[in-house]
Amino acid sequence: MRISSLVTTLSLGFLSVACAGANRGDRGPIGRTLDSERHAAEESAEQGEPESTPVAEVPDDVVQQAAAELSGLRTADRAALSFETTMTYLASADAICIGERHDDAADHYAELRTVQALLERRRLRGYELGIGLEMVNASYQSALQSYVEGGVSDAALEENVSWGTEWGFDFSYSRPVFRESLVRFGSLVALGVPRQVTRDVATKGLAGLNPNQRRALPELDLHVAGHRAVFDALMTAHPGLESSGEAAQGGPSGHAPSHAEQLDRFYEAQVVWDEAMAERAANWLTQRYPGRKLVILAGAAHCHPTAIPARIRRRAAFTVVSVLPKAKDEPSQPGRDRLVSEYEYLLVRDSSPAAR
Repeated sequence: MRISSLVTTLSLGFLSVACAGANRGDRGPIGRTLDSERHAAEESAEQGEPESTPVAEVPDDVVQQAAAELSGLRTADRAALSFETTMTYLASADAICIGERHDDAADHYAELRTVQALLERRRLRGYELGIGLEMVNASYQSALQSYVEGGVSDAALEENVSWGTEWGFDFSYSRPVFRESLVRFGSLVALGVPRQVTRDVATKGLAGLNPNQRRALPELDLHVAGHRAVFDALMTAHPGLESSGEAAQGGPSGHAPSHAEQLDRFYEAQVVWDEAMAERAANWLTQRYPGRKLVILAGAAHCHPTAIPARIRRRAAFTVVSVLPKAKDEPSQPGRDRLVSEYEYLLVRDSSPAAR
């Protein structure tokens, strides 16, 4: 794959597990999940390659079909915890960042169960629970508010937040959490970043932005310990990033960026994405602290301790924990293994289905 093609593929959000979604309109995805068969098939089709297997439609009850028994693992001391004990620990935090694979129904089921458990504990602890959404652009906050206030259907919500073009993963993966918030009076918080922002940073780099673009960015820290190492490990796992080929756009000097310079631009865009979501999350918590808690649903690399959690803590003295769903018998995968080892809590899914 030439670099120019790869920029189109990665520049809206890059990292294989990091983030955002796949756009069905311009076919420029914001990220990939490491093991997304659906998106691998779509990319093959874009390049004129035959699909090895047909892409299956996502059923409306895809998350319910993934129901299974869950338990917890605290990675600091390798303590195995019951699901209820894990939720009690999580309920003591100000923010809980759950790293998902966007098209993995089992990850979405783990998120749903966590949201349900924290909503149940709200009655005893007296907090407002917000659900922070990477997949909804912040400019659509009013559409989310209209939905939780009632009178807006799921189909209308999809349209009102431009789900198909701004995010692209099937709404069936996220619908159960939206419905839970609606029925049980949770708050929905749009954390997503406008696509053009990350596109510009990934193709031009921070140095190539104009002053107005720079002023619109959140406060950035490009030197969080360990964050770049996580990024590099995940990018190493991404096939096709070559040091030869033509670049999409040169830097301020006009020269075509090298392989290393392009990686730097992707990293800068990743930091912009993390910082913007962290800023919005911190602002929402601050408005009525300590009477609020926030569950953040975002890509697995975004919820790594060095990503959104560290950047929320830099803005205010909040307690933020990182949570990663995984299967008990999950096979080893390049890049993801590091995430599994460095998250603070794992939500471990039994291989046998839960009782419906």
